Amino acid sequence: MKLTKTKNDMKNFSWIFLGFLLIVFSCTSSDADSDDIEPIEENQEEEIITVPVVSTVQITEITNKTATGGGTNINDGGSNITQKGICWSKVSSPDLDDNFTEEGGSTEDFTSFLDELDGNTTYFVRAYAINEIGVGYGEELSFTTDENPVVVYEGDVELTSQAEVDEFGMNGYTIVTGSFAVVANLINQVNPEYISNLDGIKQLTEVGTDLSILSTTVENLDALSNLKKVGGSINIQGNPLLAEIDFLNEITEINSDVVISSNPSVIEISGFKNVVSINGDLELISMDGLETISGFGQLNSISGLLRFQSLISVMDFSGFTSLSSIGGDLDILTSSISDMNGFSSLTNIGGSLILRTNVILDNVDGLSNLSTIQGDLIVDNNASALNNNFTDGLKNVNGFINLNTLGGDLTVTSNKLLTDFCGLKTIFENGYTGNYTVGSSNGYNPSKEQILGDECSN
Repeated sequence: MKLTKTKNDMKNFSWIFLGFLLIVFSCTSSDADSDDIEPIEENQEEEIITVPVVSTVQITEITNKTATGGGTNINDGGSNITQKGICWSKVSSPDLDDNFTEEGGSTEDFTSFLDELDGNTTYFVRAYAINEIGVGYGEELSFTTDENPVVVYEGDVELTSQAEVDEFGMNGYTIVTGSFAVVANLINQVNPEYISNLDGIKQLTEVGTDLSILSTTVENLDALSNLKKVGGSINIQGNPLLAEIDFLNEITEINSDVVISSNPSVIEISGFKNVVSINGDLELISMDGLETISGFGQLNSISGLLRFQSLISVMDFSGFTSLSSIGGDLDILTSSISDMNGFSSLTNIGGSLILRTNVILDNVDGLSNLSTIQGDLIVDNNASALNNNFTDGLKNVNGFINLNTLGGDLTVTSNKLLTDFCGLKTIFENGYTGNYTVGSSNGYNPSKEQILGDECSN
C-alpha cells in the first residue's frame, strides 16, 4: 500500500517540530539559569553576642595614696568594646557606681592609675569592659595602701573655709598636737564660707586636745574614719545636713566631754563602737531627726553626767546596754523613749536621776538593776498633754524595786497615768529619810505610809 502525505499532514508536522524545538530550548535555558542560583542552607544559626570577658591585672606600685592596675585577655563577646577600665571600692564587688577609670574602646590590654586613696586602707578592684550587651567584670582583687607618713602640726588648728580645709589636706598633716576645729564662718550672710567637704582632713590620725566640727554643711564624717586618738573633748554642733555620726570606732577612751547637739538631720548615732569609758560628760541635745542611738555599745562608765534632751524622735537607746556606772546625773528630758530597756546594766548613778516630759514613757522596768542614786530622783510630767485621754505616759515605777540607796530628794509629780508606786517600797523599807514630794497631780498620790502599808497602788 502506498502512503501519501497530504498538505494538511505537512502542516501538522511543522507544528509538532516547532513545539519540540521550544521544549528543548526551554530546558536548556533553565539548566543554565540554575547554575547561577546558590543553594539555600537549612538551619543556618545567627551569631550570639555576649558581654565582654576581661581579666584583672594584679595591683602594683602601691603607695599611701596611689596604685596601678589594669586589664588583659579581653574578649569583646562578638560586639565592639565601647569602654574599659578598672573600678574600685572599700567594700567588695566594686562596679561602675563606685570609683572607676576610662581607658577607651578596644580589646588591647590596658593600664590604669588609681589616685586619691586613703592610707592604710584595704581596697577591692575589678577590671571591666563594655559592649552593646552590657558590662563584663574581671575577677576581684584586693590590696592595702601604705601607711601615711607621719606629718606633725605643732599647736592648734582652726579651719574656717573650704579652701583652708583643702590646703590642710595638701600639707598631709596626720597629727595635730593641740586642738583641731573646723568652724564655718557664716557671719557674712551675703557670702558665707560654707564647708561641705572634709576630705582634706581624712589623713588625720591624732588630735592632742579638743576636736570640734561646727556649723558645716557636711553630710557625713567619713573623712574622720582614720582618727584613732582625741586627747580632749569632742564637740559636734550645728551641722544642718549631717545625717549620721559613725566615726571614732577605734577609740577606746575619751578623756573629756562629748557634746553632740543641734544637728537636725542626724537619724542615727552609730559611732563610738569601742569606747569603754568617757572621762567627762556625754550630752546628746536638740536633734529632732534622731531615731536611733546604736553606738557606744561597749561603753561601761561615764565619769560626768549623761544627758538626753529634746530628742523628740528617739525610740531606741540600745547602744547603752553595757553602761553600768554614771558619775554625775542621768537626765532624760523631752524624748520619745517608751522604756528604759537600753539601761539594763546600770547599777550606780553618782548624781541625780531626772525623768521629765517623756510623753510616751510607759515604764522604767529597764532600771531594775539600779541600786544607788547619790543625788535626787525626780520623775515629773511623763504623760502626753496632747492626748486628752492620757493613754500615753508612765503607769508604774516598778523598775526602782532594787533601789537601796537614795542620797537626795524624791519627787514624783504630774504623771497623769501613774497609779502604781510599789517600786518605791524598797527604798522606804531601807529607812529613807529624805524629802518625799508627791503632790496631787499623779494618777494616784500615796503617802510614804500608804506605800509601806501596802497601799502603794490604786
